[in-house]
Amino acid sequence: MKRKLIIATAVAALLTGGAVTAVTAAADDKPSKISSSTAVSTALKEQSGVVESVSLDDGAWEVEIADAKGASGADGADDADREVRVDAESGKVLGAERDDADDDDRDDRDDRDDVPVRDAKVDAKQAGAAAVDFRAGTVTDIEFDDGHWEVEIHAKDGAEHEVRVDAVTGKASASPSDD
Repeated sequence: MKRKLIIATAVAALLTGGAVTAVTAAADDKPSKISSSTAVSTALKEQSGVVESVSLDDGAWEVEIADAKGASGADGADDADREVRVDAESGKVLGAERDDADDDDRDDRDDRDDVPVRDAKVDAKQAGAAAVDFRAGTVTDIEFDDGHWEVEIHAKDGAEHEVRVDAVTGKASASPSDD
């Protein structure tokens, strides 16, 4: 969607023959009235377990929750995974469904040899808070990966930052991929 808006703006600039300054924002970029922390709390009331990721997508927070025991099926897939969608404006649960992990998700879980999410001392809400303390802004995405949390922050100046939060100590640092 963002790409279409940028292309449309560029075409408009070419057609008018002048420089056009435009501010575009995809649905994911506009501020949410509901914080990631509130979305996590709401989702956990709907489905108990351990939060693996939280992301803002098309006006809703998508909260992926694994069984607190980390129960896995015979094929290694986490059969207990659920995705709960929380409206980013009202905070109401839009739905909850089984999260069918694709092969890439399964491969990522198998590669996590540092700390599994169920053993993390720092949960998604704490990781989001630590990331905001480190880099001011609004959390738009939190994901557990290889024993740490990757948190995306949208700063007031429009910049996007990635912050890494250690899943054991809660220490936040700039992610190696943060520019």
